[in-house]
Amino acid sequence: MVMDKEVCFGIVESIESLWERRELVDFTVQVENHEIKCHRFILGACSKFFSAMFRSGMKDSQNDFAVIEHVSRDIFVDILRALYTGSDVLTQDNVIAVWHASNLLQIDVMIRQCENKVVQWLTVENFENMSINAKLSDSKRVLETIFDFMLANFEKVRDTQTFLEMSPGRFLDFIESYKLVVGSEDLVLESILKWIEYSPEGFPNSSVTSFVAKSSSEMVVANFTTETSSKNTENELNASTSFETKILKTCVSNSSVGDSASDTSKADAKSVVPHIKQENKPKRLDMLTDLIKAARTCLASPGCLQWLYGNPLCESLPEVKDVLFKASMYHCSGQGHLLRASSHRIGSELEHFAVFSTHKEIKAYSMERDEVFQIPLCGALSAHSMRFLISENDIYTFRGNSSIYILRGYTWQTMFSLNNNAPNLINHDNFFWELNGQYGKINKFNLRNANETVSPFVDLPANVERVDLCLSWNKRILLFSNEYNNTNQINETIVHSLDVSLKTWTKLENMNESMAWAKSFRDDTTTYILQTTGEVWAVLERTPDVITFECLGKMWVKPKSILGAVIYERELIIFGNNDTNDLPDITKLSCPPDSFTKIRCYSYSDNIYSNVVFAALPKKYYPSPSK
Repeated sequence: MVMDKEVCFGIVESIESLWERRELVDFTVQVENHEIKCHRFILGACSKFFSAMFRSGMKDSQNDFAVIEHVSRDIFVDILRALYTGSDVLTQDNVIAVWHASNLLQIDVMIRQCENKVVQWLTVENFENMSINAKLSDSKRVLETIFDFMLANFEKVRDTQTFLEMSPGRFLDFIESYKLVVGSEDLVLESILKWIEYSPEGFPNSSVTSFVAKSSSEMVVANFTTETSSKNTENELNASTSFETKILKTCVSNSSVGDSASDTSKADAKSVVPHIKQENKPKRLDMLTDLIKAARTCLASPGCLQWLYGNPLCESLPEVKDVLFKASMYHCSGQGHLLRASSHRIGSELEHFAVFSTHKEIKAYSMERDEVFQIPLCGALSAHSMRFLISENDIYTFRGNSSIYILRGYTWQTMFSLNNNAPNLINHDNFFWELNGQYGKINKFNLRNANETVSPFVDLPANVERVDLCLSWNKRILLFSNEYNNTNQINETIVHSLDVSLKTWTKLENMNESMAWAKSFRDDTTTYILQTTGEVWAVLERTPDVITFECLGKMWVKPKSILGAVIYERELIIFGNNDTNDLPDITKLSCPPDSFTKIRCYSYSDNIYSNVVFAALPKKYYPSPSK
């Protein structure tokens, strides 16, 4: 039905005249010993409370008189004025009282108006009071808005009672949220411990000596693009020390972390561990593992990881120690895998992009904004024949036996030259490895010292003439090479594993599938291989010496072009040059991973000629066009 505004205004004006002249009143409401004359049709039309009273034949209704308690005269008059005249009667002084009275009288239109104003007037100073009243009013809408407000203002609200009193499930959602705006993930991890140990009787509880507070002026925002951090971890790459020693060394060597954090020994870390109130301990302490898993631990500073690892609460939980260990290894590996624990939140200065080249251009696709941006061309290389690599979030490009270039900010810089044509060049443990079946060798390049190379590092296995797929997997490099019969048909795929530390090859079980043009992707725990024919394989380590490949199913039938794949915010995105037929179907996987719940194919308007890599790039270089 189309509403005529002129007619609507006319009706409101007529009703307003009834209010002003108090004509035809037929019902009296008593509030605070004051009698207020009203009209049944207004009360019954706007208030479910009065409507039910009038229909029920209650004594008050029959007597044309009702007493309302818990509502002041002024507030009731404000509500009537709004109902009769359509006036905006809400102020920051009366909105809460009007809100509660409207809930009591079940006046939906006023409830909505009050909620609109509460949301509009929300501030850091009043959000706690608004939260209390939203709970009293059972306003899910306002509570959700306050939740989002706290996400956007995390650093200002993280020490408040409302934050620390969040329920376990709600707090887990908060820590896990992509919308949480924070300058350093260290603050999130510290807040987890504060929430674990919080007790209302002791508020504010200061038993957590803040790791961040000790060095707030020098706090590290985990940014893997900085040259400093890559240099600082160089001596850690091949260390055989324990995790605790490795983290401590990394922490001390990182000049960006404050002395108070860097010099914290394991004993010192124990001294700042929160005391858990006994009545708080069972529920909250049981949440610690899930909360640490929910945080972006790979974005935390080495000093913060060391601080957590030395915490007795974390020491007592093997799963937490494993998460912290993997986060430390992420710092050292430089693989550039987009893990959930390394996924930047919406407020970060960095954003996740897929980088590829077309026939003439280099493109950066924002997975957050679903927009494509331009990256400057590397003058010495043709876009259509470029290859890309990622190490410590830096993007490298090369072509055949040309030089290798690195993207610094928004320009390309030369690093070093390749000696041979290198169709297979991978990053493993912060080194580039050149695999060339033609020469039967593997060369190793130090990314931090262009003049330092190890050539050759080790011979390829004798029967490997061509490498169809190579993976950096844990501390090994896996090689997949197809074996052909006399009619040039693929018999099977031969798989070898190189233990880099021992420089030894291990022959793995052959696969009856072709790995030509296959791509790999990862979640937080597992590496997967995706074939062009739709099969998905999980790489599994049964024992330290036994590596197997488990087929999880076949997601499509017709072969597809696959140039890269990544899991982003629980969605598997497959990049290639494909039509829209025979789309991937996750339900065809017999054991679908928990890390993604949906699948999407991405094809650019022009054909993609290069491989697709994934990196977190500074947002400032890729602003969205003004709309």
